[in-house]
Amino acid sequence: MTEELALMGALRHLRCLEHRKELMEAVLQFYCEGQIVNPPTPVKGSCSRPLVSSRPLVSSRPLVSSRPMVSSRPLVSSRPLVSSRPLVSSRPLVSSRPLVVCSKYTLDTSVMLQLVRALTTAQTVCIALRFFASGTFLYTIGDAENLVKSAVCRAIRKVYLALKHLLGGFVVFPSHLTPQVVKQNFYAIAGFPNVIGAIDCTHIPIKAPTGTNEGDFVNRKAVHSAGKLLLDLCHITNVEAKWPGSVHDSRIFRESHLCTSFERGDYDGLLLGDRGYACRQYFMTPFPDPNPGPQTHFNAALSKTRARIEMTFGLLKARFQCLKGLRVAPDRACNVIVACAVLHNIATIRKERTPVVEVQPDDHLQPVHLDQPSGRAARHRIVELFWFSGNNSSVGLSVDVDPCNSHIAVRNMIGA
Repeated sequence: MTEELALMGALRHLRCLEHRKELMEAVLQFYCEGQIVNPPTPVKGSCSRPLVSSRPLVSSRPLVSSRPMVSSRPLVSSRPLVSSRPLVSSRPLVSSRPLVVCSKYTLDTSVMLQLVRALTTAQTVCIALRFFASGTFLYTIGDAENLVKSAVCRAIRKVYLALKHLLGGFVVFPSHLTPQVVKQNFYAIAGFPNVIGAIDCTHIPIKAPTGTNEGDFVNRKAVHSAGKLLLDLCHITNVEAKWPGSVHDSRIFRESHLCTSFERGDYDGLLLGDRGYACRQYFMTPFPDPNPGPQTHFNAALSKTRARIEMTFGLLKARFQCLKGLRVAPDRACNVIVACAVLHNIATIRKERTPVVEVQPDDHLQPVHLDQPSGRAARHRIVELFWFSGNNSSVGLSVDVDPCNSHIAVRNMIGA
């Protein structure tokens, strides 16, 4: 095929018709005899190389190879299809040697080794308790435990959600004790009868939330906070950790399930509160302008008895330093508050050692003057019954100052 192309190229360079004729005869003779006889002389100006190669067009090598078409090797390999080596390497995923980043810095891969292993339940609980007790940054806890911040955050979240499910078992009203024992404990403080709970609100500072509702969390002290409602005698019996800091204390109680239960008459006893609440038949507040004598004694006894809840606030925040300022979203802050309340009751039941308590200053709320008539009447009758001497005969009842029986006299006087 190469010789034919060479001939075609030579024809293009020929300039005379006679030479073409001689060339055609030479080509015919080549095909007939297999060689060129008397090749034509090239025309002046054309290529000096011969137009037709002296090599034969057909190769002398045989067209069919002498090697066998089928290989003598077996079609199926003798090696096993499955390797004998284990699929999982025995070498660790992360090397224990420090990874050299450059000549100056090295990466300690022990932190990466911690990510490979899952945290145990004990480790998860210890991480959460460390955060509740110290309130430090998550990075600090992660550095101490060789964990990243996301792993610490997940561990804390698991614990406070688990404690939230235990709220109904450890935070119950009036207490884990019997109502009679609760009334005796309150009466032993300042002689105030028939008390089964003291009520107040405290604010837990939080990080300023983002969004359009940011202003709802600013309290009267210009601090972003989440409020919670508590009733206790060094034992938390009710928690309402769902309100922003701008909501008034009286509204939190009015919208609570506890207020509905007292309105239905489910509990036999009195609640004590400050001037930030309205006086009701079952809710005693101080006299706005007490007269010297019985009303002043009434206010002093109520204030001294209700001071136990301020001590509980100080004990709670001293035991769980995170409640002095939470750097989390409002919904997570409420869950942390509930978890700390459950842990506080567990520690109280087990009689754990109490930390040094900082006395919490009393919040001076704007007085609420919407006292109910039945509440004012009940307050005056309690004063007449327990702080007026010599007036027991005018009531027509046999009054027993024993706290176990005092609620009977108060109930009869209110209903009279």
